[in-house]
Amino acid sequence: MTGDFDTIQAASKVYAQALLDLAGPAGQEQAVDDELRSLHELFTSNAEFAAFLCSPAIDRDQRRETLRKLFGVRLSATVMSLLLVLNDKTRLSILAYVCDMYRRMLERKRGEARVYVTTAVPLTGAQRTKLIEMVTKSTQWRPILCETVEEGVLGGLRVQLGDREIDRTVVSRLRSLRNELLTNVDTEIQSGRAFVTEN
Repeated sequence: MTGDFDTIQAASKVYAQALLDLAGPAGQEQAVDDELRSLHELFTSNAEFAAFLCSPAIDRDQRRETLRKLFGVRLSATVMSLLLVLNDKTRLSILAYVCDMYRRMLERKRGEARVYVTTAVPLTGAQRTKLIEMVTKSTQWRPILCETVEEGVLGGLRVQLGDREIDRTVVSRLRSLRNELLTNVDTEIQSGRAFVTEN
């Protein structure tokens, strides 16, 4: 499964880079991203559309003509070409991955980075501003906050940027305290002090 995912990611990167190379000189980077977002939403929310793109039972020539009828006047030539190439190479199943990869590559080109923030309650405007300032100062990236509210973290926040994570949630602190207490108890038991009573 990991190998399959790596293959999909590698292929998605190739197509996304080709799109970016075409869209950049034409000044269409954002327009292409907007179209890919719409396709991604359609692909992930409409099971019939996803099945149409991925079904091996549908002839490629027939699907090509249907794609042209559906999107010929709604999509730019760049994105339409992507759909047709993916169809001809029987790779329309990776469309959502290509859309995601293009967005990440565009963000990186703009000096932006996604920062995933988990809190027990929504951040206030002041907290959000402060967090953006801190991330920008420490990384030199312009953060795009992706906020999630989970009551289970109890309080504090967890921040993830790439493979780096800062966990300052209450539940994390409680977990650390519990582990520390268990370690201390284990040490006491092994030393025998836990069974010594004072007179």
